[in-house]
Amino acid sequence: MRSSPEYEVHGTSAVTGRPYDNRFVSVVTVRDRKVTHWRDYRDLIAVFDAQGWPQDRSS
Repeated sequence: MRSSPEYEVHGTSAVTGRPYDNRFVSVVTVRDRKVTHWRDYRDLIAVFDAQGWPQDRSS
């Protein structure tokens, strides 16, 4: 069985103090009532923005 739950997180970066908002989709494979594989997809740009990385995205 394969499931694709969606969830989101909201918070503040401990490094920069910037807000962090992101949405995730997980693809989970279950066999014999055990999770056999778990894969997450998220917006990496949101992670980079919250961390202030890179310093100047125009270069």
